[in-house]
Amino acid sequence: MKKTVAVLLLIICALVPAAALADTIPVDLRLSLLVDVSGSVNSTEFKLQMQGYAEAFQSEEVISSIMGNDIGAIAVNLVFWSGSSQQKTAVDWFYIGDAGSSFDFASALSSVKRPFSGSTSISGALSYATRLFATDETYLATKDVIDISGDGKNNQDPYGTSLKEARADALAAGIVINGLPIGSNSLAEYYESNVIGGDDSFIVQAKNYYNFTEALQKKLVKEITSVPSGGGGSAPEPGTMLLMASAMGAAGLARLRRKRRKKPAA
Repeated sequence: MKKTVAVLLLIICALVPAAALADTIPVDLRLSLLVDVSGSVNSTEFKLQMQGYAEAFQSEEVISSIMGNDIGAIAVNLVFWSGSSQQKTAVDWFYIGDAGSSFDFASALSSVKRPFSGSTSISGALSYATRLFATDETYLATKDVIDISGDGKNNQDPYGTSLKEARADALAAGIVINGLPIGSNSLAEYYESNVIGGDDSFIVQAKNYYNFTEALQKKLVKEITSVPSGGGGSAPEPGTMLLMASAMGAAGLARLRRKRRKKPAA
């Protein structure tokens, strides 16, 4: 494998300008975390959610999962969502490639404030996140995932876009949708039937907000470790090989940056 990577790096160094490598950062996963802040979520439940996300990205299990993949890095953002026109990016795409950057992301979450409270538009949240993937030009990922948590069923659509259509648009863009329903078994079944989709999509149910952190960590580890390793399938076309070489070359640069990054203080 190391010889293969070396050959690909030689190819890319010969064929692709160094500036082109710097344009895109390779990651194993682009992950969009969609957090329900609708009217059914009270202030205590909101705090429990945000504590859960912060604790998850400080956990050894999640950090080990991130660093255990081929590239050893992910790009993640966090979005608040409620009614059909109520979506806000709380933390924009954030590179995590080691324990320090994972703790930095957790720290960034501690400063965000709840922006609104309203209806429950899962369709609006999915449409918003799908656009965030489409407009991101910084990261090149092996897999794209929307991770949506919520405690209610869809009750408000953006004009002209139903939940079924929003879900279909995300899947057509190659994005996998996973769910973290908070509450009853009937809500979990609703997420199974109407929200999640894509290869190996799944839900992890949190019975209530007090076991949200445990459910979230389990879910993050599962979706991070489900990233395909080593490709596979039929031999890629020459153009695809060049793209792979570009990604691997940039991956090498990313690894060097991670090694040079100072370790966080104990």
